[in-house]
Amino acid sequence: MTRQELYDYAVSLPAKKNYSSGDMSRQLAVFTEKKDSVEHILRRLTDNHYLYDAQFVACLFDKHIKKLHGPTRIKQEIR
Repeated sequence: MTRQELYDYAVSLPAKKNYSSGDMSRQLAVFTEKKDSVEHILRRLTDNHYLYDAQFVACLFDKHIKKLHGPTRIKQEIR
């Protein structure tokens, strides 16, 4: 997969669900062995505001609050 194809795939992923940068990195690593390509794409996604770790954590936190999970459970899930 070329770098552009990998980027196009990465852009389509957040439309389906929120991803942390770690999750996105693991998703992209499946398609390429070039670690520098994955890092470049993660930087591009962050620069273009497609990838927000803070938003991911906020959504995860809100989900657990709505389910009435306690602070210990939320801390475990965020790690």
